[in-house]
Amino acid sequence: MLTSLVTALDRLSGANGLPAVVALAATSTTEDQARFLANAVEMLAAQQQTGAPLADVGASGTVVGRTQSGAPIVPGAVDYVARTERVAGFAGRPALQGTPGSVWMTGRMSPEAQRQFSALGWTVYQNVLPHWQR
Repeated sequence: MLTSLVTALDRLSGANGLPAVVALAATSTTEDQARFLANAVEMLAAQQQTGAPLADVGASGTVVGRTQSGAPIVPGAVDYVARTERVAGFAGRPALQGTPGSVWMTGRMSPEAQRQFSALGWTVYQNVLPHWQR
């Protein structure tokens, strides 16, 4: 996991905030947590190389990239996201408002959760295959 994380961070060179990702990674207490974080950073690194360049990466509980225009990009190597109060709160976090953002998921989002994100101006990309699954 460490090699995967460091490689992805290297591919994000030029983006601000990378030390925060390292600090968050240091709090991982299980292999699952470390794998989730490494996969999220890998997804942002892929975005950096194929899409809009990232200006910033934040890691306050969740890894979030920001494009140069300020649009947040939230990666999620998850199978399914259901609509819960926590998910609803995340979608409406003041720190993520302003420029419309996007969620990139390896799995799917429930229709209700997707409606909620869409109502707040988010674009949801589902079934995104990271390079290691292609």
